[in-house]
Amino acid sequence: MTSAAPTRARAVLEVVRALTALAATFALGAWGVVRFALPFPGLLVAAGAVVGAVLVWALFLSPRSVVRVDVFGRALVEIGLSTAGALALLGTGAAWWAALALIAVTAIAGVFGGRADLADR
Repeated sequence: MTSAAPTRARAVLEVVRALTALAATFALGAWGVVRFALPFPGLLVAAGAVVGAVLVWALFLSPRSVVRVDVFGRALVEIGLSTAGALALLGTGAAWWAALALIAVTAIAGVFGGRADLADR
């Protein structure tokens, strides 16, 4: 019974990390739509921002990532993606606390995830 608890906690932590990346991706897409004139430039920028964020996630952060990076490299990519998402939220005119919440949840999940990754080594 004790071995299931860390596995369950690890799964929840990975879900939270994926949800923060998804929130940052959504914020980047919303920024492209809100900031630029519709239909053509806004949708083009929004699609480019979303594709870029998904590409970064797939290359570096996904469970089956193409490019294997160590714990610190993963942390840098997570920080970059969440910072871009937070700045995009601010760019859309969202409340400052929404951007701060995205950064805080990403940082907390990243710290616990990084500690778990280092403990596995």
